[in-house]
Amino acid sequence: MDPKTFTDLAALPWTTQLVLASGYCGYLIAYLGIRYNHKATDTIFASLAFGLVALLVLTLPWQIAGWIRGSTAFFASIGAGIFWRAVIRSGLRRLAARANYSWSDDTPNAWDRLFEVTDHGPTQLTVELDDGRYLYCSNAARVGHLPFGPYVLGTTGDILMYVDRTTTAKGEDREALGTFSDDWGAMVTYIPKDRVRKIAVRLNPINPRAEEEAGWKARARAWVGNLRHPRSHEE
Repeated sequence: MDPKTFTDLAALPWTTQLVLASGYCGYLIAYLGIRYNHKATDTIFASLAFGLVALLVLTLPWQIAGWIRGSTAFFASIGAGIFWRAVIRSGLRRLAARANYSWSDDTPNAWDRLFEVTDHGPTQLTVELDDGRYLYCSNAARVGHLPFGPYVLGTTGDILMYVDRTTTAKGEDREALGTFSDDWGAMVTYIPKDRVRKIAVRLNPINPRAEEEAGWKARARAWVGNLRHPRSHEE
């Protein structure tokens, strides 16, 4: 950043700085993992939109300490970003489709659309390679708690996955015995985009009942994990 620009921003009133910072953080949360193709104008105006939430909180006639008001405004923008991503964005898409208003959701390509699924959890991943072999992650729940779990679909088309089974080009099924080891840990496999011919993902609706039985900590981990899944290199 130009030093003069930084100096000009630092000279702004603290409320203006808070609105700008809160709006940008709200934007980061709202488009986590799917903002790599955004232009500067997308970032600026989306940040301003979420910053309006912070501005609204700051203008309320509250007789409270400034730091409490500022903290509330900041987290209000964060909450607005989460609510936009989890509820409003998908709801508007469904409403537009049901009303025959638009069947397009402005997603650049189908691969990017995979990054936005948060109400269904992955159960299996199958990758077909260019040499005819198949790689499987047969039980995504088993690796969901591991680093990079349950898998990572890069925005460029590459993949990180835990391979527990393979099929050769001749159709022979083999178990990947070395993937999980009590002594050495779990082995993740990187697949360059040039080697990938096709992928298939099996999904299941998130089970609220099972999450309730698992407790609030498990629900929180599941929510955060599904918000980030499938993850992109942007992270």
